[in-house]
Parts: sequence; structure tokens; C-alpha cells
Amino acid sequence: MVDCPPGVESGEASFLMPFIGISIVGQTRYLQVAAKDEDGSVALYGPITMGDTLSLKGIFKILKVLERIKEYGESEYWLWLERRILKPLADQGVTSEQQQLT
Repeated sequence: MVDCPPGVESGEASFLMPFIGISIVGQTRYLQVAAKDEDGSVALYGPITMGDTLSLKGIFKILKVLERIKEYGESEYWLWLERRILKPLADQGVTSEQQQLT
């Protein structure tokens, strides 16, 4: 069993936010999403066509999807990353430094 970082409960430690990937094939952009299920398996969704660079409409579709990904990143993903990953790691670093000083 893996110990949880300080401030993270055991049920929360295995929870991961969905990860978003973008691939480009020719002129078309595709969105893929990977999400970890409660049983530990990883589900992959996609590819989902975001748009293409063959027309203005396709370019604007890509920009709209990128805007939504940005909003998700700022409103949900960053908060989770900061609270669940970065802060516990920083706290562990402070604890390690304090132990070295004593």
C-alpha cells in the first residue's frame, strides 16, 4: 500500500482528473481524453474531431475547443493539481528540509 501525501485522504489519492490530449493528422485536429475509472482501469475517449485548418469555419471550431479546454484547465484542473499534487509535494519538501536542519 502506498502512503498518501499529507492532507490527502486515501480515497482521494487514487483520483485523477481526466487528461486531455490533442493530435494533428494532416490538417485535422483531434481531441482525446483519458480518464481513470474507480476500479483503476483507464478509459480512452476519442478521437473526436475538433476542426481543421482547411477553412475559416474549421479554424474557429478549433479555437472554440481550445477556449473550452483553457476554461476547464483554469476552473477545475489547476485547482485540483494545486491542491492534490503540488501542495502535498511542497509540504513534503518543507518537512524534509526541516528534518535535515535538526
